[in-house]
Amino acid sequence: MSLHTADPRAHPDPDLESRERWAAAIYELMTHATDQSQDPRERAILAGAAEDALALKHAMVAAGDGLLDDEQTEVLQSIYDLWNVNQDRHERLAALVDDDFHRRWATRTASARPERPA
Repeated sequence: MSLHTADPRAHPDPDLESRERWAAAIYELMTHATDQSQDPRERAILAGAAEDALALKHAMVAAGDGLLDDEQTEVLQSIYDLWNVNQDRHERLAALVDDDFHRRWATRTASARPERPA
């Protein structure tokens, strides 16, 4: 898999932007919860979730900038979909750590939250 020269027109997919926004929102929640948690096991889970979210955010930016070819972008979107399935579990844990922050965060980021299949 090789990268090619950036072409902002290469992937004008609005899903990439919305997925990038959601990964950034999850990163914010997970880093806050990591900082607030007193339990080492929780901190490790939340820190791992934050790292995953940040890595996906950066990868979505790269895909949106045309730094990934079509096949790489499709693989990235599949990885994102698998990652997103686990976010409910991580989000519940973050809410247990700091429910007030979670409620404010959920209200503020509601428009970034992807729709769930019925």
